Amino acid sequence: MHMQSIALDRRTGSRCLMLSASKLDVASANNDHHWKWISREVEEGYWKMTLIPGSRFPKVAELLSGVNLEINGEVDTAELSRQTMYAFFFVFELSYPFGFLGRIQEASITLGFHTTQHTVCLSPEREQQSFWRQNLVKTPQSRSDGWKEVEMGEFYVKEGGGGGDGGRSAVHMSLNGFGKNLKGGLIVHGIEVRPKTRIRVPCKAMK
Repeated sequence: MHMQSIALDRRTGSRCLMLSASKLDVASANNDHHWKWISREVEEGYWKMTLIPGSRFPKVAELLSGVNLEINGEVDTAELSRQTMYAFFFVFELSYPFGFLGRIQEASITLGFHTTQHTVCLSPEREQQSFWRQNLVKTPQSRSDGWKEVEMGEFYVKEGGGGGDGGRSAVHMSLNGFGKNLKGGLIVHGIEVRPKTRIRVPCKAMK
């Protein structure tokens, strides 16, 4: 199954990666009561119907109902360009959501024993937008491919292709939403890793 997309950033020439929902470690993803896997296309006889427009991958995951949200991923810095600041984006959509409006989640990026954390809100109320920005809470932005994204954090790849010591390393990413409220309607496309610039443009996959 196609689980990862590789691209080049047209402005910088640096490599981009996107991990599919299937590549991520999604807690309870195989529990049919909590999650549903949706195929991008369905074939019936001579007809082919696209169910998930703009998706790079064969399947996406939809949260049906659950209390805790735990999504984790990992990227080897050897797959990224050297001497580049990267940003990590959780790419998603909300379909008849519940339990997310005005609620915050925690995003983190970890290399070795060093972890940076950010607070995000996947579904901010309109009147809360300025409040979240003032309190450094990351909120979603629309993408050109029809999905939404929220920044999870950033990481600098040094000359050796790694992090703090310049060697090869694995960067761990996580998004967690806990609490007693029931949640649902979150569609997970994946996590995109791309060079951080002032202009926010999703990378296009190589053909």
